[in-house]
Amino acid sequence: MTKRKCPFQAGDRVWAYCRDSGGDEQQDSVVSQRRAIEEFCHRHSLLLVHVFADEARPGSTTVGREGLEDLFFLTRQEPQPVEGIIFWSLSRLARDQLDSQFMKADLRRRGYVLHSMTDDVPDGEFALVVEALIDWKNERYLKDLSRDVKRGLHDLAEQGFAPGGFPPRGYISWRRSRSASNETESRASPVDGSPTQSWLPGCSKRSGGGSHSPPGGRGGCPGDNHVPVQSAAPLRCA
Repeated sequence: MTKRKCPFQAGDRVWAYCRDSGGDEQQDSVVSQRRAIEEFCHRHSLLLVHVFADEARPGSTTVGREGLEDLFFLTRQEPQPVEGIIFWSLSRLARDQLDSQFMKADLRRRGYVLHSMTDDVPDGEFALVVEALIDWKNERYLKDLSRDVKRGLHDLAEQGFAPGGFPPRGYISWRRSRSASNETESRASPVDGSPTQSWLPGCSKRSGGGSHSPPGGRGGCPGDNHVPVQSAAPLRCA
């Protein structure tokens, strides 16, 4: 299998589409994609007319992606405004198999050449088969990520830690500093003083009960300066 080369001719007019899913680790993702595409266009003497972008938008849906909507609106112009569209990778277009295949088919039927800078797609009739496998892999990544996130949150809950959001009914949450580091951990514990709960050392026991009362909650320890737990930001899928 030979990786395809630049499918455009020198002087061709092209658009580009960039997307990231948001999060601290991806704050410069659209910027870095654009920079790489600009370098590609300069190297192959292409005229980059416009870069469409969606920041902090998941690839699992097309809803709320204004950059993508603008791109498809303009592709319906006559005569055809550009020769092709460049992506950093096919996953930037979509991570849903049906969405990805439908959008690529629609663009190609209108005469646009599509080029992914990172996906190893060969020339020839076998290219569509390879693209279909790449679309499957991109969607599989989302499903695996969702499964792993749910497993991690479930494991935290089983250990008594609040994975974020509001605590369950009958529970309160507070922040506890770890002795070995400056990190903090959030626990959700029952307010009824059940024997299975675990409170911070040094807190007074509730009168008549055999368990400690939660710091910062009902019957908490005087003088404890506990910061209320903020709801953790939900994990994002790329």
